[in-house]
Amino acid sequence: MALKTFRAIAPLLILAGCAGAGAGPASERGFFTGIAAAVSGEDVRGAQRLESSAALQERAAQMAAERNASARAEAARTGAAVRNAEARLAAQQQSLAEQRATFERLRAERAQNPAATAEAQRLQSELEAQERDIRAAAERSGGPSADQVQRIERRAGELDAALQRFGRI
Repeated sequence: MALKTFRAIAPLLILAGCAGAGAGPASERGFFTGIAAAVSGEDVRGAQRLESSAALQERAAQMAAERNASARAEAARTGAAVRNAEARLAAQQQSLAEQRATFERLRAERAQNPAATAEAQRLQSELEAQERDIRAAAERSGGPSADQVQRIERRAGELDAALQRFGRI
């Protein structure tokens, strides 16, 4: 009689186990549910999903680390470029002070020469414009740009040449 009862209940137990196959971790499932999950392949598919998810998260973390390293390297390059521009700008400030001193000396020497008066006024304007540009570059948020410093350096060369011409008047 017990065997007959078991044979009648066994299919119901197996069906109940199949219905819950793979529902939750293996440690939380019953015997028949575990067997059904193993037979159906749900445990293997679940493990594959977890492994795939872990691999994706690992790759995302690796990519984030690479972006972080790249950002740090770019910040170092940018910092070096700003320090270089600041040093060049400081040199131009010094050059402007020397040009202004040369100009003042030459202007005093040529005070009696009417032909030098117009050129002295033009040079005075150029020196003031150079000073404004240097000040603007120094006050720029993030430091002076390489383009600004390059323009200032080019103008400094032009001012040097103009001062030499003024000295020959």
